[in-house]
Amino acid sequence: MPGLRDDAYWVDESDHALACALYGDCLFDEVKEGVAELEVLWEAAAKPFGKLLKKASKTGVFGLGPVLDTKWLSKVLFGNPSGWPPGLSVKEKKTLLLARSTAGWLTSAELGDAVDSMKGFDPTFKKESEDATAEALKKFAALFTAEVANKMWDDYDQISKKYGKQMRPLCEQKYNESCTEAEGIEMFRGDLSRGWKMRSLPISAVSYHVYADFIDLISI
Repeated sequence: MPGLRDDAYWVDESDHALACALYGDCLFDEVKEGVAELEVLWEAAAKPFGKLLKKASKTGVFGLGPVLDTKWLSKVLFGNPSGWPPGLSVKEKKTLLLARSTAGWLTSAELGDAVDSMKGFDPTFKKESEDATAEALKKFAALFTAEVANKMWDDYDQISKKYGKQMRPLCEQKYNESCTEAEGIEMFRGDLSRGWKMRSLPISAVSYHVYADFIDLISI
């Protein structure tokens, strides 16, 4: 049939944005290069995960209250979100989901006491109260936002600007259409989203999950 290809994910080539996300063109080459660079930056940003979880386990003002068992806290974090204690906001829950996704990049040393729970093992732990667990998860969400998620946003913004700028002259050369800096950024992010949907980005399976949770968080 004209305009179609017999691939695992075929698309109508008349829809250029989707077609280039699957089959590639000079513009999408910039997107692939940009997302590969972004993946490296995001992996580096996520490395404090285990330290932040340990810090969140210290309750009370200035962390001077009782110390929660971090193995219990990590078991709850990596468990079914429906089992998380009440009182967490939508943003906190989405932040925790993003944090869980980034853990897939980390070494055992970087995960700390979360390593068993993240890998699906059942660690020994001291069960903590619902209120104390909720307080610790809220604290972890705040710490992760301040030290990881905000850095991830900065990286995403800078990469979008860098490669959006590089896409502008290519757009004019290939399609004889000029675009503004804002349009270049929008084009990069839009093609990145389409590449994610078409599974045509040169990134790991973990990064696909991280990207989805990141976009879900910043879309609140």
